[in-house]
Amino acid sequence: MVSIPDILLSVLFLLLIMIDIAGNVLVCLVVYRTKQMRRPMNYLLVNLAVADVVIGVFMLPRHVFHHAFDHPTGTSGNYLCKFITGGVFIWLSAASSGILLIAIAIARYFAVVHPLRSNFRLNKNRVLWIMALSWGFACVLTAPSISAIVYDPRKDFCVENWPTWYPKQGHVAFVFAANCMVPIITMTLLYLRIIYKLWRNEDAITSSVQLARLKSRKRVTIMLIIVTLVHTLCWTPNYVLYLLIFYVPGFYYGSTTYIVTVLLILLNAAADPLLYTWYMDGFRRGIRSMLCCRHRNRVQVVDTSGKKHVETLFRVDFSGITEPNNDQVMETSTF
Repeated sequence: MVSIPDILLSVLFLLLIMIDIAGNVLVCLVVYRTKQMRRPMNYLLVNLAVADVVIGVFMLPRHVFHHAFDHPTGTSGNYLCKFITGGVFIWLSAASSGILLIAIAIARYFAVVHPLRSNFRLNKNRVLWIMALSWGFACVLTAPSISAIVYDPRKDFCVENWPTWYPKQGHVAFVFAANCMVPIITMTLLYLRIIYKLWRNEDAITSSVQLARLKSRKRVTIMLIIVTLVHTLCWTPNYVLYLLIFYVPGFYYGSTTYIVTVLLILLNAAADPLLYTWYMDGFRRGIRSMLCCRHRNRVQVVDTSGKKHVETLFRVDFSGITEPNNDQVMETSTF
């Protein structure tokens, strides 16, 4: 019999997964359907959204449907753990997201601190290389865990069963450093430099256009910092627990602490599209249009004599470039 707390926990997971998948799919659709949103920086945000969708999809069998079937044992159970129920693709998405967040921070650094260095400009080709690098790095980093993960019938959970000759503690420490410490330190240093540059120059601005440009850059920077901070706060407990499992007795997969850290990961995936929508006018308008089916507006043009001259139809501009300086996240940023 499944207990009531287990049912409630599965319902909570399902609710957050639905928000995660729906929100991030909408983000991808807004960029795909709106020409003005198809900019290099937004493609990185779309890749982050894809990583969040992968997290939600692969949490379903592990944390929602696990009570609905008996997990097979033996070789079939091990392979099911490796590719479906073991959560390997969640770690894969985490590693990719870390690289993408570093790339976004570097892009903002050159856009704000060194705007004239055109050789570091972010374009579609470089975005494709960044995407390939992020997922390639994630695959290499996750491959050893895929080979080690097996199903444990006693715990009714997928665990990592490393061979005796493999330095598992060294591997876990490297994963913790590469996925947690290095991104946190790198992004902290970059955003501190960006903040210093933006807020230091505020008093020296006299032009209203320059002031509007600065406000737009500040808004974009604040949003990216919040996205990075939420990612750090939600993922760090799971990374720390992963490290403790192999270094401190008493910590193990499937514990209550482990479930809480996984919920935080899912909360981060569900929160990202909400942050984009709150801070970025382009995403907000695009999502509103798709949900309300308002793709066109009518505009009447009146000539100087006061008579109706012509009535035209035009597509609503979802570029999100609401400031007169065209410097939102969806700008052609530098990298």
